[in-house]
Amino acid sequence: LMGSAGVDASIVRHLANARRKRALGVFAFVLEGIRHSLAFEFPRLTVVADSREVEGYLAVVGKSPGYGGWFSLTPRADPGQPGFQVAVCTSAFRLKYFYFLGLALAGALERSRDFVYLEASRVRISSDRPVYVQIDGEPHDALPMEFVTDGTSLPFVVPR
Repeated sequence: LMGSAGVDASIVRHLANARRKRALGVFAFVLEGIRHSLAFEFPRLTVVADSREVEGYLAVVGKSPGYGGWFSLTPRADPGQPGFQVAVCTSAFRLKYFYFLGLALAGALERSRDFVYLEASRVRISSDRPVYVQIDGEPHDALPMEFVTDGTSLPFVVPR
């Protein structure tokens, strides 16, 4: 449903199999997020969405608006439509990440000048140094990473 590279993927990686994640649940992510906002180096990412290239420090590729349950970083992503919504944060200023969290919780992140939103069916994220990726809240491999959708869909039958 979604994948990302940057500070959030690093947080997910640090909390994988951590006892505090099991003990504190979502609050473990909040605490680790505060720690990361102070220590994370914010490596530069290159995001190529179809033919458009954007430089940034956090990239989220969404096929669904869901992100962490409370808020959305890709609010216009639709699993029923072809393509992804891609959010790229172009700021590496540490304290702004708390502001971005507030905007996301308020459903207003798309209004930030520090986020570029793109629509694409093929997204490639790379960096000139090691940066990890998370997929659906689980740690994954390091960049480069390519996300591709072919426009087909799967029908689901669900109870009313």
